Amino acid sequence: MYLLTAVAMNIQPRQSVNNLKLWWSDLLGGMQTANPEHRNQIITYTTWNIWKERCRRVYDNRALTEMQLVAVIRQEVAVLRQAMPMLDT
Repeated sequence: MYLLTAVAMNIQPRQSVNNLKLWWSDLLGGMQTANPEHRNQIITYTTWNIWKERCRRVYDNRALTEMQLVAVIRQEVAVLRQAMPMLDT
């Protein structure tokens, strides 16, 4: 999940992370953005879509590839940014 989140958010991933606190601090520190609200939205959309993918696999017996999931996350963030342009400032 860490690697997928890093790819979706365009940050350099570590080789391995086994610690939730380290993963979270990497997410918060790895994004270079002047707008913390924008960063938080991206993190929220990323983790929410990873959770939805987990549910899709467990309950619907369907799965997206990692790159398809990254594309879905990026698309949802783009839609959010169009709907709320004040997040870009």
